Amino acid sequence: MIRQLRLKLDAGRIEVLTKHAASRVERNARGEVIGLTVKSADGESLIQAKKAVVFASGGFTHDPDMVLNFQPGPNWAAVPYRPTRGDFVRLGIETGAMLGNMVGAWRRRVGARKRLGIPERGARCVAAPGDSMILVNKYGQRVVNEKRNYNERTRVHFEYDPVESEFPNMLLFMIYDQRTAELFAGNFPLPEPGDPTKLCDRRPRYFNR
Repeated sequence: MIRQLRLKLDAGRIEVLTKHAASRVERNARGEVIGLTVKSADGESLIQAKKAVVFASGGFTHDPDMVLNFQPGPNWAAVPYRPTRGDFVRLGIETGAMLGNMVGAWRRRVGARKRLGIPERGARCVAAPGDSMILVNKYGQRVVNEKRNYNERTRVHFEYDPVESEFPNMLLFMIYDQRTAELFAGNFPLPEPGDPTKLCDRRPRYFNR
């Protein structure tokens, strides 16, 4: 996809500007969008549009206020590029765009070690390894099908208990037998082979076979 985009840009002699932050959508007297004001080290400049201004941007993962206001519960880690702070969401609001599905996200779970400050070098769990393993919450209850699509499966973490005023499934614990411990050893987040005290911190191997 990137190669095709690069070829299209080169063929059309389209200039790509980096280190330019979009700050304002510009309109004419009839209210039509005519361009975009951007900020760079050289100050503000107007990029005029011939037909339209198209937003093709990231989300708001790294804006704490927007995450707090729009997401359904606590988020422990963020994968997207650091500048994804909702700039184009705000610009869209200013132009009168209607927002929808702001609670949605493309989620995967991470190990609690990341929250505790122990590095994992980007390891994330797409599917819990092992075919004789279950996930339970802090009350020992199995609350999810462990092999569901990772984006759907992670929704269980945000189920809220209004009686106890808590997210009972925010942390899920893997319970597995010796067979899984041996057969899937070293696949995140299971320990390395032969050393149950050393947690794996690399990409899963069995997904790449």
